[in-house]
Amino acid sequence: MDDSNLLQPSGDGRFVPVHGVAAAAPVTGGDVLGIVGRRWKIALLTFAVVVGASFYLTSRMKPVYVATAQVYVDNPSRNSMPGSILELINPGNGAGLDTEMEVLRSRPVLNEVKKKSGLLYPIEELRQRIQFAPAPGGQIMTISAKGTTAKEAARLANVMMYVYMANVQAQRKKQSAATTQNLEEEMNGAGRRRMEKASDNLADFMARLGTSDPGEYFTKRTQQYNDVLVSLDEQRRELNLQRKKREKLVQQINTLPHTIVPGWVNRRNPVIDEYRKAIHDLETKRRQKLDDFTPESDEIREIDAEIGAKTKGIQEALLPGKATTRIAENVALNSDYTSALSQRIATDVSIEVAEAGITENKALLARLSPEQRRLATLRNQYEALLRVRESTVGTHEQLRRGIDDIRVKSATAEQRVRPLELALPPTAPRSPNPTLNALLSVALGAFLAVVMALYTEYLATAGRRRPETVTWEGLPRVAGLPVLASVPAAALPAPASSLGSDSLLPARTADANNGALNTEDALREIGYCLLHLRQTPAAPAPAVVLVGTRSGDESTAAVAAQLAATLVRDGLRVTLIDADRAQPRLNRVFGAPDAPGLADVLAGRARAQDVLHVGADGNLRFLAAGDPADTTPATEKGLRRVFADLRKNTDLVIVSGPSAFSVPAVAPLQRAADGVVLVTPPGAPVGESVARARRLLTNGYQPHLVGVVLGEAARDEDAAATAATVGPERPQGTAR
Repeated sequence: MDDSNLLQPSGDGRFVPVHGVAAAAPVTGGDVLGIVGRRWKIALLTFAVVVGASFYLTSRMKPVYVATAQVYVDNPSRNSMPGSILELINPGNGAGLDTEMEVLRSRPVLNEVKKKSGLLYPIEELRQRIQFAPAPGGQIMTISAKGTTAKEAARLANVMMYVYMANVQAQRKKQSAATTQNLEEEMNGAGRRRMEKASDNLADFMARLGTSDPGEYFTKRTQQYNDVLVSLDEQRRELNLQRKKREKLVQQINTLPHTIVPGWVNRRNPVIDEYRKAIHDLETKRRQKLDDFTPESDEIREIDAEIGAKTKGIQEALLPGKATTRIAENVALNSDYTSALSQRIATDVSIEVAEAGITENKALLARLSPEQRRLATLRNQYEALLRVRESTVGTHEQLRRGIDDIRVKSATAEQRVRPLELALPPTAPRSPNPTLNALLSVALGAFLAVVMALYTEYLATAGRRRPETVTWEGLPRVAGLPVLASVPAAALPAPASSLGSDSLLPARTADANNGALNTEDALREIGYCLLHLRQTPAAPAPAVVLVGTRSGDESTAAVAAQLAATLVRDGLRVTLIDADRAQPRLNRVFGAPDAPGLADVLAGRARAQDVLHVGADGNLRFLAAGDPADTTPATEKGLRRVFADLRKNTDLVIVSGPSAFSVPAVAPLQRAADGVVLVTPPGAPVGESVARARRLLTNGYQPHLVGVVLGEAARDEDAAATAATVGPERPQGTAR
């Protein structure tokens, strides 16, 4: 690290920078110009060498001229042939040009170009000098040729263009002839044999069947079978109807008497008949009136009164004597009985006829069913033979049309290939470009000159520079981590009421053996180490998490409180955060409530600057943990935001975290902070505690473990076990 970032204690107990905190400034453009000015000789020499070498190489390069020619391929319009034949005769333009380019790059074609152009280049070099670029439409081919002179490039491009044109014409004619020959061989050979075989198979089948139209034969036989099925269904329905009708007639015959009961011929009383007729008319009228009136209306009541009067008149007419007079007795057969009997006899006849028809149709179906099964097999064979013949005839006809189309195309619409643009000798070489090379050489020379000046300055001052890292040399180690200090503080300190209510500083904790001085020196040493986690003087204050190696003890909170108080007494600005939300303790030390605090800031209910407890003339800022019952999750993103907010106007951010065994609570803290310090409680096996805590913290993530703070001096047996486990001491550097 830079010397300006190193701190040392002053005479009045304050930490001050060795050379001033702002002694080192970032490198600016003026500094670079100053370095170049001091190292102008090496910069000028580098610039001259680069520019001179560039001009020399440019002058030694052979000029390369590029000439371009274009060819237009006029394809005839497509016809109405089927797709497969069309693609066979006239393939797609893009695919044809790709194939033609591969042919043009072949050795025989390039040998022809070499002979016609008179150039003595090898075939491989000639292949590299000629480039082909088809247009997106596929009808224009651009040919580019490279030469050492302008005339050579133009001649090579034009020769390649004419060779290309001849090759296209020859390929088209060859393809057309080959296609015609293939189609004729297929049509007159295998195609004709397949068509004749299919026709012969169909004729043999019809001869075996004994008909010239199998389709009509199959239709008639199937229609006869279907007619019998329909007739049988109708007769069964008629039989069911006749049987139901007979049942009703039998029931009627059984209930009707055979003859009419004997009776007398009576003469009616004309008065009674008149009254009865009038009553009948009134009742009809009453029913009609009920459509418009209710039974309680006057109109209905009048009709009811008339009906009552007429009824009473009938009763009075019957009183003097009988209403009728018996004249003679009459006996006859019951007509309903005789009618039902006649219908039953006719129904029996119909049932017999239906049953006879059903028996006859069943016998006919028994004879026709095997024939229908045989006809189904024959029909499938006939349809298969018919499809094969139609397919072969269609293929033969398709081949014939393809041959005719090729002949018509060859005679009327032959493809034409003509030069679209001849290659002209270029006026200037493509490469080298002296102007562009000069500009690039000047830019490269200036850049390398500045780089060489800076590198020379670095080599000249490297011996006077301090190393960029700080090592913890000479410190003992526990489980591979350096022991920053041994602090014999095991309990939370009590708030110091004598310092004033606004100071927030706890009372000094005195060591029973050596007094408070040794304890504060140990804490001051811890703070000195943590302050060196800052990368540069302009970097924000580091945030360090203190994590306990045992669950449920107060060692972590005690060390954090005493460390913050010691650094504040030395004149540093410290921000202390209680991140042990499950068991907050620091609020009791500073006489502050546990809420609002970190939980409220993470939940967004408050800002960190608004809930800070400030004391010691603004040098000490304390953020409580928050209500333990608050379930707001402590995420890495939220903690990073809180740390970034609290790093302003402070020299160190100390975070008192939970035990390492509280993995879900410690994981986001160690990811968001700049470093982690392990705190061992008094009386615990130091090596085992640190090893267990380190294993928990590195489960799936590698944190920046700064070191270990011992709750008391390690016992002899712990120190011996640690030395035997760890081995020889290694220098430890600060990460970041």
